[in-house]
Amino acid sequence: MAALDLQLSSDDLADIERAVPPGAAVGERYNVHGMAALDSERG
Repeated sequence: MAALDLQLSSDDLADIERAVPPGAAVGERYNVHGMAALDSERG
């Protein structure tokens, strides 16, 4: 819950952008079989 009170400065946000540039994390988290196991509520 403390994260709700966290305020990031513009320097903080710039550091995050440098560490993980936009588009660096794309796609599914798991392979097809792993995703199927997570989607257990689907028919």
